[in-house]
Amino acid sequence: MNLFVRFALLAATFTACSSSNSSTGQVGGNGGNPASSGSAGAGASGAGVGGGAGGASASSGGSPASSGSGGARILPPNGGAAGSSSAQAGSGGQAASGGSGGRGGTAGGGGAGGGGAGGGAGGGTSTGGPSAGCSTPIMRPNPSTQQMLDVSGAMRTYLLDVPTAADNKTPLPLIFALHGANMTNTQVVGNFNFDTRSGGKVITVYPQGDQTASGARWTSNDTNWTYIQTLMTDLESRYCVDTSKVFLTGFSMGGGFTMDTACQKSSMFRAFATVEGYGPGGVGAATKPVCSNAGAKVPLLIIQGSTDTTVTPEMGQASLAFWTGKNGCSATTSMPMGAGFTSCTANEDCTSAFPVYYCTGTWNHTITSTAAGDVWAFFSSFK
Repeated sequence: MNLFVRFALLAATFTACSSSNSSTGQVGGNGGNPASSGSAGAGASGAGVGGGAGGASASSGGSPASSGSGGARILPPNGGAAGSSSAQAGSGGQAASGGSGGRGGTAGGGGAGGGGAGGGAGGGTSTGGPSAGCSTPIMRPNPSTQQMLDVSGAMRTYLLDVPTAADNKTPLPLIFALHGANMTNTQVVGNFNFDTRSGGKVITVYPQGDQTASGARWTSNDTNWTYIQTLMTDLESRYCVDTSKVFLTGFSMGGGFTMDTACQKSSMFRAFATVEGYGPGGVGAATKPVCSNAGAKVPLLIIQGSTDTTVTPEMGQASLAFWTGKNGCSATTSMPMGAGFTSCTANEDCTSAFPVYYCTGTWNHTITSTAAGDVWAFFSSFK
């Protein structure tokens, strides 16, 4: 059975369980075998992926390129210079909406924004800083209530976790956290739980993927990239966001979308992290990732379970090899600097200061507390 068919079968159905330490694995469609069930790491809670198998991608192999990048955000871990050309955002090369308080980042050669210092694809118009939402009245929606956003006439939903300490005066990081296939955003909130991990110092948004006849998906296309860019612009207009610290992470198919975004929209976020993800290039390229954007270089964290039978260690290693080559890293690895990392190695001798971290442990297709802790340790290392 080829890789694409295996992923399509595994992604057909997801059965959630409300136990905080275990959940039922994903059932394969059309006679597919159930995915192995996993157990959540200490402190993980919530239904579905809290302890079991999330949906692997059933999207078509290969992520379509699109014109324009979503506004430059790449900076090396310790800051960087802005590019000299303005970037384009969203699908079809539409103009970015005023930069939403500034797009922090380093412009890269060959991207939409022209040649700037640093080497990321796409160009920025400022060095980042407070967003337009700073000094506006603070709004704290119920983090369990789905919020609505009109995106080109289509209503999309998301969950928003605004810390109680947020005052719209102090700029905070913003994390986009994506669920897997056939899942809902509700199922990953308790597992990522960045509000608690950060001590209430980060805003987290959990977008819901696009609904298809076979379940929710994070298909790598202009529809979803436009959704993410529109949501980012909206949040930056209403909350005090540090625009140089906007991050993207995703689980399973959400991780595959994260990889494709790192490739096709590499300047859209400061850094990227995947949990049991794959690619770039879709499930058809999971063991041989591809990226049509020659200028893509990103800071990246890859988390891979050694017993994952859905997104296998072979796929994780393929992604690691792809990005270390893309970022110009040598074969030398070290332990990541700073507190909070568990069982991780780092390629930190990469060109343009774009490191690649790889963390692994003995878990299956799930988000463990250890994995979520590593994601936060990585994102919080950017100053």
